Amino acid sequence: MAPDISKKKAKVCKKYAYTEHSKYSKWEKERRDRFNIKLEELASNLPNYKKENPWKKVEIIENAILNIRTRQISVNRAHEETIRKLSAEVNQLKNIILEFAGFNKCSEDIFKITSREISVLLKEIINKEKENP
Repeated sequence: MAPDISKKKAKVCKKYAYTEHSKYSKWEKERRDRFNIKLEELASNLPNYKKENPWKKVEIIENAILNIRTRQISVNRAHEETIRKLSAEVNQLKNIILEFAGFNKCSEDIFKITSREISVLLKEIINKEKENP
């Protein structure tokens, strides 16, 4: 005897009811669209990117990582150079102040002297000038 087809139920997705599944699909599509828009925005901020010849998603991420690393290296080099210049300038200013103050210690001690000690020396000089006009 053949099975009765007239009483067969429609297939229902076990995981989602139809309305839940369509909501999920819509949400997933919106999420993918937002992701793709942000990837496109990221790519447009990278050097050598041309919209008429788009990159694959992986290429966009790889190039973004490479670009960030390159910029970090150049920023670090710039900071190191700035620190070197500032250090040299501080040492020159110390020399000028100590020369002006008549500092009598040997030249090796000049760079060990602190800003506070320089300030004390300058105050002494100012006080001496006030006493002897």
